[in-house]
Amino acid sequence: MTGLYPGPITDATDDANGHFLYARLLPTTEQVNLTSPQFSTTMEKCFLEVYMHQSDMSHGLSRVVVEPLHSQESSWVPAEILGDNFRQWGLKFYRLGRISRDFRIVFEIVPKLGKTQKAHVAIDNLRMVNCFPEGTKSEKCSTSQIKCMANKVPVCIPLPRICDITKDCDDGEDELLNCDKIPYGGRCDFEHDWCGWRDSGKTMLTWSRHTGASPTHDTGPDGDHTQQHLLNATGGYYMLVNMNQHMNNSEKALQVGFASNAFMISKTFNPPPLVHGNPNSPYRNSCVVRFYIHQFGKNPGSINLSVVEMKEKENITTTLWWSSKNQGSDWLRAEYILPNITSKYYLHFEARKGMRIFSDVAVDDISLSPECFGINIPKEYLNGYNYWDVRHNFRSPSHKDYEHKHYLELTACDTRGMIGPTQQQCEASYKESNRSHVLKEVHVIEEPSLFKGMQKWKVPHEGYYTIIAKGASGGLGSGGIGSSRGAMAVAVLELHKNEELFILVGQQGESACIKSLSTSSEEGCRADEDDIDLSQYSFSSKQHMVKNIYIEYGAGGGGGASYIFLLNSAKNEAVPLMVAGGGGGLGIGRYIDEEFQHGQKPNPTRLGVTGQIHGDSLNTHLKTAGPGGGWRAKDDQALSPKYGAALLQGGRGGHSCYTEAPGSNSSRVNRHGQGGFGGGGGGCNTGGGGGGYAGGDVYLNESNGEGGTSFISVSRSLKQFNTVYEGATSGSGLVVIIPAIEGCGCDYRCIALDEYRSMVRCICPEGWRLKRDNQTACEVLPNETQTFPYLMAFFIAIALMLASALTALIIILYNRYQRKKQAKLRHKMLLEQDLQLSRLRHNIDDPNLTNFNPNYGCDGMLNGKIDVKQLPQIIREHLRLVSALGQGAFGEVYQGFYRVHQNDTVEMPVAVKTLPEMSTHQAEEDFLMEAAIMSKFDHGNIVHLLGVCFDRHPRFIVLELLSGGDLKNFLREGRNKPGKASELTMGDLLRAAEDVANGCKYMESKRFIHRDIAARNCLLSSSGPGRTVKIADFGMARDIYRTIIVKVVRHAAH
Repeated sequence: MTGLYPGPITDATDDANGHFLYARLLPTTEQVNLTSPQFSTTMEKCFLEVYMHQSDMSHGLSRVVVEPLHSQESSWVPAEILGDNFRQWGLKFYRLGRISRDFRIVFEIVPKLGKTQKAHVAIDNLRMVNCFPEGTKSEKCSTSQIKCMANKVPVCIPLPRICDITKDCDDGEDELLNCDKIPYGGRCDFEHDWCGWRDSGKTMLTWSRHTGASPTHDTGPDGDHTQQHLLNATGGYYMLVNMNQHMNNSEKALQVGFASNAFMISKTFNPPPLVHGNPNSPYRNSCVVRFYIHQFGKNPGSINLSVVEMKEKENITTTLWWSSKNQGSDWLRAEYILPNITSKYYLHFEARKGMRIFSDVAVDDISLSPECFGINIPKEYLNGYNYWDVRHNFRSPSHKDYEHKHYLELTACDTRGMIGPTQQQCEASYKESNRSHVLKEVHVIEEPSLFKGMQKWKVPHEGYYTIIAKGASGGLGSGGIGSSRGAMAVAVLELHKNEELFILVGQQGESACIKSLSTSSEEGCRADEDDIDLSQYSFSSKQHMVKNIYIEYGAGGGGGASYIFLLNSAKNEAVPLMVAGGGGGLGIGRYIDEEFQHGQKPNPTRLGVTGQIHGDSLNTHLKTAGPGGGWRAKDDQALSPKYGAALLQGGRGGHSCYTEAPGSNSSRVNRHGQGGFGGGGGGCNTGGGGGGYAGGDVYLNESNGEGGTSFISVSRSLKQFNTVYEGATSGSGLVVIIPAIEGCGCDYRCIALDEYRSMVRCICPEGWRLKRDNQTACEVLPNETQTFPYLMAFFIAIALMLASALTALIIILYNRYQRKKQAKLRHKMLLEQDLQLSRLRHNIDDPNLTNFNPNYGCDGMLNGKIDVKQLPQIIREHLRLVSALGQGAFGEVYQGFYRVHQNDTVEMPVAVKTLPEMSTHQAEEDFLMEAAIMSKFDHGNIVHLLGVCFDRHPRFIVLELLSGGDLKNFLREGRNKPGKASELTMGDLLRAAEDVANGCKYMESKRFIHRDIAARNCLLSSSGPGRTVKIADFGMARDIYRTIIVKVVRHAAH
């Protein structure tokens, strides 16, 4: 409609014959609505674009309202714009953002007119921009896309939007494509927990899992992203850094300032498949991290996301994204391609505070694309990649001397399940793998016996043999993901000609029925599509059904251990040489690598017996799996069908809880969940235990079974080469036997230490050893080393140690006796000291008459003649100075350690006063005087002189070390402070005063006056409870002794 004044005369494209929507507004008009058809999910940058022509709408407004359909959710207003009176076409934008449900839009015009006013609004060229994926123009999507229906239109969704916790397809197929197989921590909406993410705990600011609006107004989100706009949402958690989190802690608040940061760190992930970094692969750059960020506030700080690649020497950190601006009040989606990572890695977010507190940042719905874990990538592109077993076993080239040498490689003969192979199966397997030579030396025991299914090999030559045994891995749970690996044991054994070795090669534990759309084709699993009526359930699709289906007894069986043993010819008993533990079966639910399900190292604390069940199965509906078999069974342990049998019971695997293949008339046992041959426990609702020397245990509260332990005989092996690697092998077990050879430049024999025979070492015959400077040459051991009996050497060593200890004890006791004796003599001398008045020199009336002060009477000091040899002496070589404590009156004071005797192992901490070489004669006399004074005292509240060292410069006075500092500083630091009361009690102060008083009392008993008792001259033994105060610093007394003559004024008698 055109030509209606004051309406437009043309449409928005300036076409006089064009059409547009026109609304005449009167004073009585309250609101005009324009309602859209139904739409589905929109993308993050979606907005509504419309041309508007208005008059007299300066006080009115226009807004868009989103009304969710088919739910009880409330509508919301994402945008509104004030009206105008321009009377010309103008382009308006209304941001809609991400809407993840069916909805419609109501475009509302709200005029506010006076009684005589009339207005109009015209609308043209209304369209939604960047809201929906472009419709596909062909029937197929590229390898980097998946096809689905969005808004009832076929679209191709790019791989980076798969499993990103946001539905893009009408039926949500994009969030069901094996998304549940992403490892824990790789896809998290934070609704239930942190998903393995954590705050670093090393910064003043911290990340927190938050619900609702940010605590600070005008910054942070109003709610989480996952459940935004939900009417009855009770959850809604996201990760937040509240920059005002210490508002109630004034001390911490003062420490938080501009650029204070907080770190949030993910779990550690294994590296992505190699196709991610292959420029020729269609899955190049397919490993992407996706997240939603909220950075809003008038004082924005910064936030960045980095990936840290873990290397042996130094980690490599790469920043993927960084932002330091106000991003607005909406959640924004971000996705970034990870670099070409070849080792384990983790992600971390770092948030920094802005100039003020209005700089909160939040993160939600973090996910790594499935391709980061090899999920949704065809097997032909993965080249054997398994996220849970990323050790790339690249075959190393054999050493040149081993290239054409004979060795044996024994396998499980492609046999599965709990029963060992037959001769026929091994013949077929070895011939197919071009190892027919094995059949000439090895045969399978088929006679009914405990060793049925094991392989027997007769040693052809006397000598050393490297044997590498690998345990089998456990079976998968119904989720079809995870890893349970067997252990690998390596040993060099001395074997004798014609000895017969019995070898049980462990077989992999069987997996449970795997949840997938093709489950019906897996033999023995109940998944007939004809039997499934989706109408009975709330499943919206087959994918939804697979994700939520529960498979009973959906845990895998334990892997079998690989055993090598021989029979004792005298007693006909089995003697173990080597055992490589098998991995435990994996359980139901989300897989978390707990490590203990892998084959274990030898454990001296565990007996070589079958494992056990932990927990009371009578109080639960769950059926526990069978534990793994050990070397032997416990005496009181019956062989239950689901238990893995011990080696001495035949080593069969345990039965699973599956009883019969559905639809089958036979009564045969279903293989799903069986334990592998070699003692693997059968799986039920939890994974079976792995076989081993000690069988793996199973627990009611643990989903996975425990791996079995390994073993290497020390009596038949060269101990220096014994090695066990935990969780080192996947699949069925393996045993490799490599004879030692002449070569590799060795004087005697060359042995290989890996299955590829690339890592070699030289060995020498008994009585010889490798030279230290030449690891290929042998030398004869010294005669005494060869002939001296080891037991006799052991007893002699013990006797020498006891004699040394007794001698040291006698010396210590003797020195203690001498010190006590000297202390008593010094004490006696001090008590006997007395100064007599000297004869008057001139006459009795001389006013300048002088005399000695009897209170300072000490032999040898009054005349200034001090004999250094009378002071306790310290041997300079027994002192070790370690650090400076401060500056004294004469020179530096050091902390050191003192040994009474040269061979003492215990050192005494001491304080050492020093006198430099360039000191004056007077300073040297004063230094000696102070030592002489201190030598006269022996009391617990006076610093103890240990001795002097005056043999050469620098001179030393050695005192006991008091680590508590001086009393003055201690009392000052113990005062009450704002916000913190003093920890000192009145009792502490009284005890300190009592210590000083006791010291003064003792000096008075010795007729000695200190002259400078002050807190600065008192030292503490320690600053903690039980401290003792000791009087120190006799400098004032030293000066008095130096000027010992005191004037005495006498008056003549009248």
